[in-house]
Amino acid sequence: MNCRLQTQIMMMLVLTLGGGAGWGVTVTPPPGPVAGSTITVQFVDPVSSGWIAPASVPLTISAYSTEAGVTIQDVSIYVTSTEAGNRLGQGQARPDTNAFDYAWAGVAAGTYNVYAVATDSNGKLNTSLPLTITVKGPPDVLVTGITLTPVAPVAAVAFTVQVTVKNQGGDGEGGTLTLVPFAGASGADLLVQALPVVAGGASATLTFAVPARPDGANVMTATVTAVPNETATGNNAQSVPYTVVMPLPADLAVSAIKITPTKPLDATAFMAEVTVRNVGKNANVGGTLTLTPAIGAAGIGQAVPVLAKSKSVKLAFTVPGQAPGRQAMTATLSAVPAETRTTNNSKTVNYTVAARPDFTITAIAFSPVAPLCNGTFTAYVTILNNGGAAKAGYLDVWINYADGQAATKSMAVSTISAGKTKRVTVTRLLAGAAIGERTFRAVVDARGTATESDESNNVFTTTYTPCAVTPPSPPSPPSPP
Repeated sequence: MNCRLQTQIMMMLVLTLGGGAGWGVTVTPPPGPVAGSTITVQFVDPVSSGWIAPASVPLTISAYSTEAGVTIQDVSIYVTSTEAGNRLGQGQARPDTNAFDYAWAGVAAGTYNVYAVATDSNGKLNTSLPLTITVKGPPDVLVTGITLTPVAPVAAVAFTVQVTVKNQGGDGEGGTLTLVPFAGASGADLLVQALPVVAGGASATLTFAVPARPDGANVMTATVTAVPNETATGNNAQSVPYTVVMPLPADLAVSAIKITPTKPLDATAFMAEVTVRNVGKNANVGGTLTLTPAIGAAGIGQAVPVLAKSKSVKLAFTVPGQAPGRQAMTATLSAVPAETRTTNNSKTVNYTVAARPDFTITAIAFSPVAPLCNGTFTAYVTILNNGGAAKAGYLDVWINYADGQAATKSMAVSTISAGKTKRVTVTRLLAGAAIGERTFRAVVDARGTATESDESNNVFTTTYTPCAVTPPSPPSPPSPP
């Protein structure tokens, strides 16, 4: 026998005194697969992770020999190495198959390398590749903190609570966090949230909106439940005492009213912005702001939001159009709970509503009255403003107007006071080359830049006749002497 083979055989044999079978020799399995072995052994469809201690890990091994007439007599399972002291047990053969099953029970948290060693009917052995199995410890979720904001909630005011939980065990798989906001709470008073997955060693904070409570001392409890695989539940709850205090009074004041535009037009809606400020010691818990745009007018109401101490809010109102003239607008606060001072709850501002203008053309005169053929003439257009003072926009005139025709001339018209007239002079108008009546059309505020109370009376049409008077003949030259 050659020396190398003899050495290999000697390495595979351990003499035992008074034990074993046959020659009294125990064969130590090889530490890994043997090259060229006729025995094939391997783990089948292994699940190497996701185990929670104490775990029961089922192992399935496939083992067979390629030698004719040779069968597998034993499959043993080892952990860490194939040394004798690391043997876990023997696999159970499935009838008429190459499969062997082994149930590894009570596995503690840790990472393990597991080997399968197969022995055939000739006493030959072969070892599988290692299977790495990771077993994690069970989760251990505890409530580590309950924080109220504010620390001393105010009676009749909702507040928030943050609950912090920590998983000091293995990876968790969720659960439920229940907040009991006051002693004896049940049913709809309980606040419940799903607990997210919290990895081992990590924390999570959940926020609860707690409805308002009456004043007085109380106790709040947060409890974690329904955490899969958790075994230690004695630390899943925490309670904290707290006190709900009576509120210091709020003091809301109307500090400003702004009207846009500053001089609204009659019968035209406009905007009003009211500033409300809390000059008290604590936040308000409600209130209503009513805007009355004029004496005897219907009020417009809005709810006032919660305002912390020294904070303000601007509330916008769309105000219906009011009658022209001087008006008084009043903003009034009401229904502010616990408010002790009300003298600053109202403010009044005076403003003027401008009457809308009403431009109309009352007369058109020509000079000359009968323009000469091919001559020029001047038109004098009289505009009356029956409404409030305003710019009259543009005066456009046409000779023989037709739809779509551009104006013959256009002139800007300045402000016309209420009840006043303005005479606009339009010069260098071409009279025409032939006798015959022509129309002359004038339109005030032709581009609609003024908002008038009556837009239907802006057009005036008249006629004139050119060439009615023959221009004088030039003088005849003097007769020769």
